[in-house]
Amino acid sequence: MEIRRLVAAAAVAAPLSLFASLANSQTINFGANLPAGPVPAGYAGFNWGTGANAAINSGAGADIYYLTAPAASIVEFSRANLFDLNSVDYQILMSGITYETTFNNYTTVISGYRGTTLVKSVTENYPGAGSDLFAGLNIDGVNKITFSTTDTFGYLDSGGNPVVVGVNTPSTTFVDQLKVSHFTAAPEIDRTSVASALTLLLGCLAVLRGRRSGT
Repeated sequence: MEIRRLVAAAAVAAPLSLFASLANSQTINFGANLPAGPVPAGYAGFNWGTGANAAINSGAGADIYYLTAPAASIVEFSRANLFDLNSVDYQILMSGITYETTFNNYTTVISGYRGTTLVKSVTENYPGAGSDLFAGLNIDGVNKITFSTTDTFGYLDSGGNPVVVGVNTPSTTFVDQLKVSHFTAAPEIDRTSVASALTLLLGCLAVLRGRRSGT
């Protein structure tokens, strides 16, 4: 009976742990959620760059940058405490959309740092359409994120083949939503505890086998 209770407790603990991780997430919205201009330091608990690296919000309408949807231009953001970057949603300039015989293909490199150490870098490719959501980034345990975008543009020839005219690098990165969560370090596994747990498990299995063989 005690063994069954332990199994039941483990089954209950697993979904609770999952719920805790989901409740830990935070969605940060730009565009209509903020007034136009530099994103203030401390918005959603983050610093949004300074000087040439300052994040600039397009405001309630997209007419400031003529974007596919209201967003902010972002180069980097950071905070003192470690965090995870889970997803990002991109927008683009209306002048940079793929239309009829012209095309714009974008590549954004997201880099996560812990101090000055690069933890993880993710490269994303997306077409000139706007509202490109990338989830499952898993850039975990960082205190700074940087964005670097390249726009490759051109046209289609009479045979429908793409002809590259030029490359804008760096091109502005426009983001309308970020999803982050608090970083939780994996607990260190104590060897003594592991040995004790393994001994207990083997003992329980031995008891179960003894009961089965006796019936």
